[in-house]
Amino acid sequence: MGSQSTDVTAGIWGFLVLFGLGLVCWLLFRSMSTHLRGVRLREERDQRRQRDEPPQRDEPPQRDADEQP
Repeated sequence: MGSQSTDVTAGIWGFLVLFGLGLVCWLLFRSMSTHLRGVRLREERDQRRQRDEPPQRDEPPQRDADEQP
């Protein structure tokens, strides 16, 4: 057996793959944070509306424009 040492590195492709994964995760977390903030604000708005104006029995509950049937 020889005394050769071989170094195996990820190189530029390994760096680019990890950088791409990091960028995708950052975008995903940013989007998730935006959506969760919207859900929280919508819930607070609905609670305030229910507390301030209780719905009358003759009228069906109203839906928001952004809610799906």
